[in-house]
Amino acid sequence: MRRSNIFKHLVVVAALLCAPTPVQADDTLDLARVLVAEGGRTKTPDHVAILYVLQHRKRLPAFRQMSLAHVARAYSVAFNGRSRDPERALRMRTMTRDNIPVHILRLVSSWQNGQRPSNPCPGATHFASTTVRTPLRSVVCTQPTRNAFYGT
Repeated sequence: MRRSNIFKHLVVVAALLCAPTPVQADDTLDLARVLVAEGGRTKTPDHVAILYVLQHRKRLPAFRQMSLAHVARAYSVAFNGRSRDPERALRMRTMTRDNIPVHILRLVSSWQNGQRPSNPCPGATHFASTTVRTPLRSVVCTQPTRNAFYGT
C-alpha cells in the first residue's frame, strides 16, 4: 500500500475513534447534515446515492458495529476534519433542523424506516467531487449527479 493511501486510511480510523460532540448526538439530524454537506441543498439524486454508498460502507467489517450516522460522519470531510474549508464545515456540522431542506429530512426519516428509493448509481461504493482524481472505476448513474460516483 502506498504511503499516501496509508495516511488516508489512518485519518479515517482516527475520525472513527474520536468521541462524538454534542452536536452529533442525533443520528437523523447528522445524516441530514451530511447529505447537505456532500450533496447540496437542492433535491438531487446525489442524496439517495450517497445513502447507498454509506450503507455499503456500513457493511464493511470495520464499520459493522457503527450506526449509519457514525459512518457518514467518518466519511464526510465536513465532519472528519479533512475539510479544506473549516468555516463551511462548521456551518454544516451545526445546522439545525430548521436550516435543512424538508425533502432531505423526509428522505433520511424514510431511509431509517426501511423505505429505500431505487439507487440512482447502482454499484457505487465511493463518491467524490468531480474534480478528484481516483483510480476507481466510474459508475454510470441513471440520472445526472453533482458528485462523481465510483465502484471497485
